[in-house]
Amino acid sequence: MLKDKFIEGMSRSASTVSIVASDGPARRVGVTVSILCSVSAEPPQLLVCVHHKSSACDVIRENGQFCVNVLCEDQAAVSDTFAGRIEAAGGDKFACAEWRELATGSPALDGAMVSYDCHLAR
Repeated sequence: MLKDKFIEGMSRSASTVSIVASDGPARRVGVTVSILCSVSAEPPQLLVCVHHKSSACDVIRENGQFCVNVLCEDQAAVSDTFAGRIEAAGGDKFACAEWRELATGSPALDGAMVSYDCHLAR
């Protein structure tokens, strides 16, 4: 059941860093975020904060969907790459890890603690 999966995933996300990644008509984009919390379990909703001046913000809005990838402790290099602290090879931040495409078309990080496939509410 979706509600149970959501609750299980949120139980693993007490205090973490995540990569919000989106792909669609506007282009592929990703950004490191440290704000993530559940809003409700039924329907499953979460709150993630992307700074309005981030280049990713408008792209995520235009694509209308995104994936929140909650990172494991050993994925600090991924976080640093998407935060701009490590230079991305060839300018492609996504080259630092392996990704798969979810139902929305958003990129999900292989090996993430949990990945949420999301539609933008507002």
